Parts: sequence; structure tokens; C-alpha cells
Amino acid sequence: MRILRLTPALLVYTGMIPFIVSVLFIYRYDGLLDAHPSMAAGGAAEWIAMRLQLALASLLIYAAAILSFLGGIRWGLEIGENPQTPRGSVLVFSVLAPLGGWGATLFGLMVESSAKLFLGYAMMFALLLVWDIGATSLPRWFKRLRIVGSIAAMASLLSVAWLFV
Repeated sequence: MRILRLTPALLVYTGMIPFIVSVLFIYRYDGLLDAHPSMAAGGAAEWIAMRLQLALASLLIYAAAILSFLGGIRWGLEIGENPQTPRGSVLVFSVLAPLGGWGATLFGLMVESSAKLFLGYAMMFALLLVWDIGATSLPRWFKRLRIVGSIAAMASLLSVAWLFV
């Protein structure tokens, strides 16, 4: 039984990599722009700024994908438990996570990335975590993994929010 739980744990830890790597790239390119303002000559600043935007987009898109995944877990769980009469409130809430992630990503990519955007993303992860922890049908090992994965996601998002303060 312990081996069966090892696979989800490895997958959750592997799933943290895009959050961490995106943040590392964001801090690297943001630091380069701050440390070397004289690079504007020759287009280096534009190159770095473009890489910073790509790293921000990477974080936003991956966070939206994970919110969709988490919402899908709850949708599937509800259908599995109540195939004839699934609770509408659970289905609606499970769809709000991917819609919120999509909307936040669209706003961040098309309008503006800001501290509020990344704080909002962290709040979506926090709300889903509270919902999952309160679920009686989810096993304890799953809840523990959700806590670890959510802390990594929220820490990544909050650390980027800090750059905009």
C-alpha cells in the first residue's frame, strides 16, 4: 500500500518543478533588468524583458492548468459518489477554479501582471485547499499531498507578487 502512495507523492513533487523553475527565471531576469539598466543600448534590455514576460506567462499558464486539474478532481469525485444526482453546488465550484485561472491568466497576459493578480491566484489555491481538506471523502494521504503541493504553488505565486509591491 505504501508503494502505491509513493507514485502520487512523486507526481506531486514533480508537479512543483514548473512553479519553482518559473519563479527562478522571473527573479533572474528581473534582477538582470534592475542590476544593469545600462543594457538598453544594443537591445539587451528588450531581450531580458521579453524573457521575463515569458517566465511570468509560464507561471500563469501552469497555475491555471493546475487549478483546472484540481477542479477536475472534485468534479470526478462528485460524479463518482453521486452518479445519478450530483450536487450542483459541487459541480459549479469545481468549474470556478479553472474559469478563475483562465480569467486571471488572460488578464495577466493581455492587460497587466500585478501583485493583485498573483495574490488572487494564491487565494484560489488556498480556497481549493480548504475545500479539499474539509472533504470527508478524500483520503488523508491525498490531503497531505494537497497541502504540500498547495504550499509550493502559493509560495511561488506570493514570491512573485512581492516583486510588484
